[in-house]
Amino acid sequence: SCKLEHVESDLSTDLKISISHLADLIQNIHDELEPRQAYLLKGGAHQNLVREEVFLSKVKNQIFPEISNAVQAFEIASEQAIHEGVEIEFTNLAHKHLYPVLLCSPFISRVVERPIGVPGDFDILGKILGDPFEGNSLLSRLINGWILTTTAAGAYRHRVNFLADEIAALLSGDEKKANVLSLGSGVAYEVQKLLQGGGLVDPVNFTLVDFNETTLKEARSTLCELRDIHDASDIHFKFIKKSVKELLRASEADRSGNIHLAYCAGLFDYLSDRVCILVIRYLFNQLAPGGRMVVCNFTPFNPIKHFMGLVLDWKLIHRSVGELRQLILEAELGESAHLSMITDPGQVEAYGIIDKSRNP
Repeated sequence: SCKLEHVESDLSTDLKISISHLADLIQNIHDELEPRQAYLLKGGAHQNLVREEVFLSKVKNQIFPEISNAVQAFEIASEQAIHEGVEIEFTNLAHKHLYPVLLCSPFISRVVERPIGVPGDFDILGKILGDPFEGNSLLSRLINGWILTTTAAGAYRHRVNFLADEIAALLSGDEKKANVLSLGSGVAYEVQKLLQGGGLVDPVNFTLVDFNETTLKEARSTLCELRDIHDASDIHFKFIKKSVKELLRASEADRSGNIHLAYCAGLFDYLSDRVCILVIRYLFNQLAPGGRMVVCNFTPFNPIKHFMGLVLDWKLIHRSVGELRQLILEAELGESAHLSMITDPGQVEAYGIIDKSRNP
């Protein structure tokens, strides 16, 4: 208790208010929802669900902006805490006041608990692609719905669709058998999307590289099952368990040059500039003439940057479009590399797209 009081005394009133305002807002929402929750439980299970859906569709338009405004104030206070050197104290106080009201959200609780030991694991990312209003109470469903309808979550959904479109575009070309490489593949939701939609019919070899055995086991099980269900016998998978360091260590001896599409989507948010540059060189060396590579990185336009980093302990290295572009230029890929930069619609994620000339 004395230690906690000392921690809180190191923080200015403005910093404390930003935390208490967000916590109080969510508690007030809970208190207002309690009578409604009791009313909705009077009907049968199906009737309750229908009532909840109607109610949530109405109240979200009022509640989501209120939460977003409070989180925006929290983001500003976070910058101040970091500037004043009290980031740890600010984080501890945020955990104390916010966890009791936030952990009802299945998404937030999964991020905090991280059962396989890493932030952004395949189940966490799968929740972003699933029902945003998951939860066992009105409050849990609203908190879950709020965070999964931010532009940060939207950026991840855009990424999956973007990569699926890139693969589909490759397969509509003139390659007799395409080779695709994904570094930091996770469970390859973009490939799952294509298989589920019947969009993979042409011959293609996927090489999926990830450092986590649990993730690769899930990827192998899901992708191979989808392939069998949709009778996509010309789709082949190779699963490789390697860390980025292990991959780069062998990179000088690995210049296959037979990959038509290579991408690293999600890893740059955790890697240093130096390692990012090495990854860019590695992927470019794997490309066949006429091949394409894609790398991406969350930008400072992420509206919940500090909420993720301080409250959820999901720390990302944010880079602007210009900073990601500079990393690619510093990789010195040569005249055969042609670079273009884009972002998702919310400008939360930057993409570097590098095409390799067909002629040296």
